[in-house]
Amino acid sequence: MSDDVREMGGIRRLWLSPRVQFYKPEIFATAALVALVLFLSLYPKTTESFINTGNFMNVTRQVSMNGIIACGMTFAILMGGIDLSVGSVVAVAGMIAGDCMMRVGLSVPVSIIIAILGGSLFGVFNGVIAAYTNVPPFIATLGSMSIARGLALLFRAGYAISDLPETFNILGQGQIFAIPYATIILVVMILFSWFLLHKTIFGRCVFALGWSRETLRLSGINIKWVKVRIFTFVGFCSALAGVLMASRVGSAQPMVGAGWEMDAIAAVVIGGGNIAGGRATMVGTIIGAFLLGFLSNGLNLMGVSPYLQNIFKGIVILVAVFLRSGWSEKR
Repeated sequence: MSDDVREMGGIRRLWLSPRVQFYKPEIFATAALVALVLFLSLYPKTTESFINTGNFMNVTRQVSMNGIIACGMTFAILMGGIDLSVGSVVAVAGMIAGDCMMRVGLSVPVSIIIAILGGSLFGVFNGVIAAYTNVPPFIATLGSMSIARGLALLFRAGYAISDLPETFNILGQGQIFAIPYATIILVVMILFSWFLLHKTIFGRCVFALGWSRETLRLSGINIKWVKVRIFTFVGFCSALAGVLMASRVGSAQPMVGAGWEMDAIAAVVIGGGNIAGGRATMVGTIIGAFLLGFLSNGLNLMGVSPYLQNIFKGIVILVAVFLRSGWSEKR
């Protein structure tokens, strides 16, 4: 990484060059994903139900929500922070969209925009608390997680908003050429997130925030403003996932998204992200999200109890962190 601050045309710019390469943690995650897919393809109890287009499309549709949230979580973890409010923001965004359409009578596009703006505002709130106070991001987002969940329950006194318009539901249920719209949106978010990280000054500042905060400060960059923008992006991703989830099930539910923050964090960590900051990639994050998605799908096809599934997920996360720590020490 180069930390030179150069003057070009009187404009101060930070020249940081995060190398884009395939690190060993991503190789581990990719190998694990391939091994899991091969196992489920050959295992007698899952062969027929696993190897078919419908099942793969179902998995990609399920992964889309967690993948989109994980895109935002990658930014938070890169800077050395974390956002625990994403699951609650998912619920709030869905409830806002449902309420705008069913009670206020707004059009579907306007309702979606308002819902995404509402989730982004939660991100701004998190960013302001984390940047302009001494409250750690973990605590700040833990508080906003409760606030967001409470607001989601207040919308309809804890009841779901059902019978959403078909023009809205098609966003999460529809497909084109057998590819779900949700999957297309996930791909767009992955590309957009990668572009932000590797092709913009903002993305380079995100890397630098996790690598060397002091270098960033000495470069004249407003660290507080970078933090606010990071959390705003996380809120945006969470709200988008919330809209897609409400569209997929055809109703806005105030308790949806509970525990999703753990899945998003797990996707980043499994993909090689360093929870201490400075190390994470979009490639690794998406590999981690699909690994979790196929794991859940395979365990469901095997008829494994949901309680045991949580144990398996926990083991996968611990192994990923163990491998990541061992690789970091060798480097």
